[in-house]
Amino acid sequence: MVATLSIIGAGRVGKTLGRLWVDAGSVQVLQIMNRSLASSAAAAAFIGQGAPIVEGHALEPAALIMIATSDSAIGASATRLAASGVLAPSAVVFHCSGAVGLEALAPVERAGARVARLHALRSFAAPERAMAAFPGTYCGLEGDIDAMRALERLVGACGGRPFPMPAAGAVFYHAAAVLVSNYLVALIEAGLRCSAQAGFARSEASAMLQGLVTSTLDNVFVAGTAAALTGPIARGDAEVVRSQLAALSPTDPQVAEVYRALGSLALDLSARQGSATLASLEQIRSILDAAASGTP
Repeated sequence: MVATLSIIGAGRVGKTLGRLWVDAGSVQVLQIMNRSLASSAAAAAFIGQGAPIVEGHALEPAALIMIATSDSAIGASATRLAASGVLAPSAVVFHCSGAVGLEALAPVERAGARVARLHALRSFAAPERAMAAFPGTYCGLEGDIDAMRALERLVGACGGRPFPMPAAGAVFYHAAAVLVSNYLVALIEAGLRCSAQAGFARSEASAMLQGLVTSTLDNVFVAGTAAALTGPIARGDAEVVRSQLAALSPTDPQVAEVYRALGSLALDLSARQGSATLASLEQIRSILDAAASGTP
């Protein structure tokens, strides 16, 4: 059954989900509201449906309304939507944030809508690539039971895997996503900055490191984190750790701090792996602790 859908904030996430659902024959997109008419029109062109608008008073009733704005704008968008007078009692309003709770949708819930949130564990940096890779993507759902059923149908129609978001500990759920996605990007940036210190051009370093990154990820998700750990801390090579920290600290203190902090986590993994001696790991811990305190 095709449901009508309007989108508020059709950026990378909104465009990707909208297009996936249109291609699956699950929705008919009625309207797309971004901050500018040009942006709304570009999103409509990508999705293949939807009338571009910029003003809330131009919204018309829809069975589903997706708020895919930035996290900080969700509450204000919900407030304006509630005041627009277009919400039917059976309308489902949902947002796409993993960090913002359902309380942001309280204004539309008081206006009679059923509310939910849908958070896809997928990087949407490039909508075209996100669409191609979407089948199998885990999608967290929380909210009104009828709203969740509607979203389960949408997620399933484009090959996603719906699961209930944790009622407690949601902040840790989203922090996990931030660490393995957003901070992975930042970690690779740190590696590129180190490569620049060694004299490599960014494009050359990126090509060189790609195979290492992808093979490491393969090992992690086949064997687990402890078994996948390699390198100086896995071997218990304290002098390598000492020399690298000594080189990084004066040239790039930010990267040195990343190296130190992740080294502490790697020590725990190395201890679980059991390849290095406890004495060598304690020596490395002393080096990392000294770096944290600024002790030479």
